[in-house]
Amino acid sequence: MPENAAQESHRRRLIDVIRVEMTRTTGRRYERLNLDALDLAGLMDLQRFLRDVDAEHRTAIQRAQFVPWRKP
Repeated sequence: MPENAAQESHRRRLIDVIRVEMTRTTGRRYERLNLDALDLAGLMDLQRFLRDVDAEHRTAIQRAQFVPWRKP
């Protein structure tokens, strides 16, 4: 498989993963977002951003459950 074809295949899988993560996280589908316009590095940054936001959300919930009387 040529390198460009392998990169494109990886890019396609990453787009699918990002769409699933966005749907799981928000409960919505964002069909109008043109993820095809992003290159591989941009898609990887977006995936990292989504994971960071999800981790921050989980941390905030745990903190609120552990110390419910403190305001953030």
